[in-house]
Amino acid sequence: MQQNILFYEISFKAPQINFAPDPAFVREGPASRYLSDELLQVVDPVMQRNPFFVHPENVLLAMLVDEREHIRELGYRRTLKARQIVPKKKTVRNFVSPKINFEASDYIEIINWNFCVAYPPPMLQDLSEDDIKSLINSDTTPIKEIQKFPCHTQAVERCVKLVTEASNKVCGHEARDGYIQATLKSRSAMPNFSKKSDFKCVVDIKKKKLKTQ
Repeated sequence: MQQNILFYEISFKAPQINFAPDPAFVREGPASRYLSDELLQVVDPVMQRNPFFVHPENVLLAMLVDEREHIRELGYRRTLKARQIVPKKKTVRNFVSPKINFEASDYIEIINWNFCVAYPPPMLQDLSEDDIKSLINSDTTPIKEIQKFPCHTQAVERCVKLVTEASNKVCGHEARDGYIQATLKSRSAMPNFSKKSDFKCVVDIKKKKLKTQ
């Protein structure tokens, strides 16, 4: 059982850790259905607890670079519709995790669009509605490549730890930002600290030289 779960982690979860979204990869989501019922009882709750790769924003981005023209068109229309949503609150919105449809045969069906609020992907904020509308009618794939951002790396985990540390040390947005900036600057100026083992005793060095002579 442990070997099967490890194989699943390497083949399915590992690519997700590097970069997202990737339409070719997202379509492999239903591939986890090959696991036995016993393993699915372990894997499914973990996937549902961490479903950020199938958040509507990420699925929309995957649809926009899909090889199938009708999927790209559907993605653009859903993006335009999402832009018409005016948030009622001016505060930072909650990143609500969607419920995964494990029986989906295509990645565009992996979430229920009727029960989730789709916001426009932030990566497309520089494109106007006219640009998106013109892209809908394009006969070729309009977006060749979306810039890849790490979604879960050691660097991200270090930043999470640093933000948590700053929140425990100081209060207020400006104070936390200042603490984080100062810490990063200090780390760049002094990337590591010397230990006692890094220093050599001058007396021992002289004794070794005398012995060699």
